[in-house]
Amino acid sequence: MNKNEQPCNRDMDNQKVMVAIRCITYNHEPYIRDALEGFVMQKTNFPFVAIVHDDASTDGTAAIIKEYAEKYPDIIKPIYETENQYSKRDGSLTRIMKEACEATGAKYIAMCEGDDYWTDPLKLQKQVDFLESHPDYGMCYTDFDGYDVDKDQRREMNIKDFSGNLYEMILNEIHNIWTLTVCYRSEYMNQIPLLDYNRYFVGDIVWFLTIASKSKIHCIYEKTAIYRILKDSASHFVDIKKRSTFRTLCCRTYNYFLENGIPVSEKTWNNVKRNLSKALISQSYYCNQKELLNEAHFPLSLITNVKDLLFYIFQYGKKSEILYLLLRKIVVILQ
Repeated sequence: MNKNEQPCNRDMDNQKVMVAIRCITYNHEPYIRDALEGFVMQKTNFPFVAIVHDDASTDGTAAIIKEYAEKYPDIIKPIYETENQYSKRDGSLTRIMKEACEATGAKYIAMCEGDDYWTDPLKLQKQVDFLESHPDYGMCYTDFDGYDVDKDQRREMNIKDFSGNLYEMILNEIHNIWTLTVCYRSEYMNQIPLLDYNRYFVGDIVWFLTIASKSKIHCIYEKTAIYRILKDSASHFVDIKKRSTFRTLCCRTYNYFLENGIPVSEKTWNNVKRNLSKALISQSYYCNQKELLNEAHFPLSLITNVKDLLFYIFQYGKKSEILYLLLRKIVVILQ
């Protein structure tokens, strides 16, 4: 389409919403304006809306959202919480956003957190054009750049152009799909499993694996967004205990799909099991949670190097307090 076309929703009252943008934000006052600008600048030949969920921010985030909602009422659809939903860890946030997106009747869902932002005004148009012409693909993603907030510098993210059947690549953690770049068919929202927030990472991994198990995924190898690298965020922690716990939640999620998803190769099966055991053993060390060793299962057949051997030995520390304390000292050098 012509780059000079105006943003959607003008003279489109009789058209059905094609894309619903899913944006979750909390205390993003320094960043949310960039995210909202990235939404309203989109140039499309179809209507779209942005569901912007403020999770009871304690700064000025809600006020900025209100400003944009009043200026762009056809696009910005705010949800203001009085109680933080994410901290409940009971699925409330996921349910609220799912219901809000479903209510729009959108055919596609795009995603962007409140601290990230889009830079390409044709991002949505390019993704919808591809998905409309390729019904065997359920999702597409793009390249992007990172921005290190502390260092105040742009960072190349070295995204690879992976397209096709990506299920095993995602399980093996060699994919490069990032939430702020995706656009997927809304029909998959009802197929995403509801997992226990206290045992699994219930986030983009679940969506990506669900979609990848049912369709192909395409990479539009163009930079369309900026991912802000923050010192401490929902998926990046400075605290080693939080980081090791988060890693275990992620590995449990991969393992869930391994055991409940489509068939995979023996190599992928072993790799997921190995990674889960390593995560459990590491969390046991850093958080002093010896009981996690009961969940670890690292057989000799999965050992491929000296580091694996040390993890294998460590899991048996659960049988001896002295061995456990000794091996806890070793794990730190493995990270």
